[in-house]
Parts: sequence; C-alpha cells; structure tokens
Amino acid sequence: MLCPDCQQDLERVNIPSYLGTVYHCEECNRDWWYQQIVNKCPECGHLDYQGYRLTKKKTLYVSELCKSCKGDK
Repeated sequence: MLCPDCQQDLERVNIPSYLGTVYHCEECNRDWWYQQIVNKCPECGHLDYQGYRLTKKKTLYVSELCKSCKGDK
C-alpha cells in the first residue's frame, strides 16, 4: 500500500485489532487509518457504504446529502 501524500510504501502498525488497521509512512512520519467510509446523510440519516480507503484520522462517517435529498433541493 502506498502513502497518498508521497507515494512511498506504508508499514502496517501493530495495534489491537478492534482499533482497525493503521499504516505508517516513514517519509511523511504520518499514520493512516484503513477503514470503510460511510456517508451519513444529514437530512434523512440514510447510510451509504463507500468502500475502504486510507484516511488521516479515524472517522466513521462523512456527511453529504444522499441522492434522494439532493434531488429534493
């Protein structure tokens, strides 16, 4: 897996499995969380699972309007 910032190889960090999967970039000296991203619509609460990706911090949800709510506006 490559660092999104510098494209160098990431090393997996050994942490308890319930915390998720963390990778560290030696070049940037930054930790990356590999997790499933879930969009939670702030209007209706609909959840849309958007797949796994690297993020700079452990986040469970992003807040964007779902397709149904975007169509209403």
